[in-house]
Amino acid sequence: PDPQVQLYLMVLEMQERFEDCLATLDGPLSSLLSPQSTEMTRQQRMGYLEKLGRKQELADARWEDLTTEPNDWARWQSCIQSSINADISQGGDYVEADPRLSELQSRIDAIAAEHPGLSGPCLARLELMRRCPVSCRPETALSLMRSYFEAFASRPAVASDLLQFRSLLSDTDENSSPAKLLELIRPGLPEWPKAAADADRQQLVRDLTARINYEQLSRGLLNKPMDAEQRNAKVAELIQAYRANLLDGLRPTEVQPADDLLLLAVSLHYDAWLVEDAKQSETHLLQALYLLDEGLSGSPSNYNIMLWMIRLFIALGAWTPASNLYERLDVKQILLESVGFVLSRQVARCGLLSQGLVMLNNTAMFYKNNWRDIVEHLCTAYRIGNFRKSVFCGLELRHQSLLLSGPNIVEGVYEMGAPPESSSSAESPQPAFDGLVDGRDFRLVREFRSDLLAATADASRLLEDERAWLLYRSLGLRCVSHLTRMATEMASTGSVTKQADAARALKQQLMEQSAGSTGDSLPAFDIEPHPCLPYPACLPAHFAAGSQALLAPAIDYFLNLLPPSTDNSSAGVADASSIDPLLESFDAQLAAVEVINADGGSAATAPVEPLFGQQLQRLSCLCESACLLSLVHELTAVALAGKLAMSKKQRRPYETFCRTVRSRIGDRINRAAAALEALEAVWKAKIGQAWTDADGQEETVGVGGDDGGQPKRRCRAKVDELLCQSRCRCLGEMLNLLRFRFSN
Repeated sequence: PDPQVQLYLMVLEMQERFEDCLATLDGPLSSLLSPQSTEMTRQQRMGYLEKLGRKQELADARWEDLTTEPNDWARWQSCIQSSINADISQGGDYVEADPRLSELQSRIDAIAAEHPGLSGPCLARLELMRRCPVSCRPETALSLMRSYFEAFASRPAVASDLLQFRSLLSDTDENSSPAKLLELIRPGLPEWPKAAADADRQQLVRDLTARINYEQLSRGLLNKPMDAEQRNAKVAELIQAYRANLLDGLRPTEVQPADDLLLLAVSLHYDAWLVEDAKQSETHLLQALYLLDEGLSGSPSNYNIMLWMIRLFIALGAWTPASNLYERLDVKQILLESVGFVLSRQVARCGLLSQGLVMLNNTAMFYKNNWRDIVEHLCTAYRIGNFRKSVFCGLELRHQSLLLSGPNIVEGVYEMGAPPESSSSAESPQPAFDGLVDGRDFRLVREFRSDLLAATADASRLLEDERAWLLYRSLGLRCVSHLTRMATEMASTGSVTKQADAARALKQQLMEQSAGSTGDSLPAFDIEPHPCLPYPACLPAHFAAGSQALLAPAIDYFLNLLPPSTDNSSAGVADASSIDPLLESFDAQLAAVEVINADGGSAATAPVEPLFGQQLQRLSCLCESACLLSLVHELTAVALAGKLAMSKKQRRPYETFCRTVRSRIGDRINRAAAALEALEAVWKAKIGQAWTDADGQEETVGVGGDDGGQPKRRCRAKVDELLCQSRCRCLGEMLNLLRFRFSN
């Protein structure tokens, strides 16, 4: 009976008959609901009240629901917001000394007094202040935050709890400022503990947690830049405390309680890379990776360390170690949506197409199978009463599959699912990306910076970047498909009459997106990363590399390949110079790659860009452009196939044209391969050097016998070696792709 009632409610919900839903829950059918569904029924009732706009009834229901779990923070937030909405709907906005606010505060205080050991009611007082600024007094907020820290300092996540109320403190009044709060709670902190064989482990963990909470809170509240000396001193303090509190005898699945100290030190290195002039240098990112590798050896199952390492390896252009760490995370099912973006979004950036293809395919299969599984399990869901159970990966999968489709790239277009016989309408439908929901969780990598917390809360810019990239990728695939249609039509009719309007419409869309995504203000290779990510959004970085510049000239080339003629058999072919705009666009990309010198930097005439991750993205874009040139060469032969079958005298100009096009395209692809070979040789020479250097060094020892917080030399050597090997592999695969693509 219970599943039948739930199914009936679902039908009513789909019909938006919420009054009938409430009547069902209050009527005789409610007796058929099992006791196990009481909680779900309560939540359903509140949802119906909210849909119907019954604000006071909803607020009363929320308070009643709160009594079942008085420490549930989500319940507290919903309860407070519902009460505020009900009050405002009945009596207008709050004013100072409003009795309605006093009543709310009294209700919170009563629950806090009834449950003195719970943190939820204490945070609820601050939440009321945040949602009703008229009730907020910075000095009161400071007192509540101090009391909360002192009461729960030895519990994890206290810093995260308090940082969400950073705005309640004053930046102008010293007596209620963030610095004042830290000053007041500092004397009550224990000294840095040190792990010892005879130490009370539980007390050590409590003391260590309190110190970690203070350090995290200090970072989040103040968030002020440090000079190099201050930063190095703080990193040394944190790393020494971390190493002094490593516990023995932990199981492989347990994490070290001191790991958060190491992550704080890593965050300081990351800050230095973000805010200093050396943003283009790898130094700070490498220092962070060295420390993370040390931390992972002590806590092999710490997902925070692995996520940090993945994002930094990607920033440095090292797909292979990032991919290996991602496999260790064992990301499955819905986590592919919330966590998988840390790697799946970086396939185009890192250039290692074969590994990226496997990862994209696995993710895409999850979405495909999910729909099938829903249908297959409807009967099971009905029996047990459980009815409630990316576009990005799909597009990237098609794009990468096309690049790896073989020397006959036309077959790759067929396999991609865009055959030449498709609709040629100029008004072909555009994919709709406006309805996409962003399921990525940017809170995974904890940094405890107030500006990052705000950026994470408002991830609208990240979603807009994603939509723009999806539109661009989709448009690129449509262009490739349309070039194939144009060539096929020319082969059969000698013209592109049917495809011309659609081709011009696509070109116009390309030009509009190019203007909207770059503009005059976008500096080449100086694109700021989003605060939540260590790399820029895909689209502006791709445009800065010049990849989009080849698509429009390619369309023009095929539109003008066969000049119009009334006599199809005597129609001529365009001059070989018609391919010049396309080759000039590629030459601009190629020139930027050829100036990269053996030190990993750039020549004086080129933008300063020694960060290999950005170089690798430029190289990856160059390979995509080379594949487009190869497509142009092959489609030229397809378009002129009928002309090449004519008599020897008649086909001679077409043969000459095809040879010229092949020669000029082949010259560019050979130059691109030579540039990649030179870079590959540089990094191959460095393989093994890191271990050789490490074997000849001794660990750094600081003043007083400590290590000064420096990374261990074996960790440095391991990370450096992984970077060299991964870079060689990426360069080698791109080089093989160029040879493979133009092998015929």
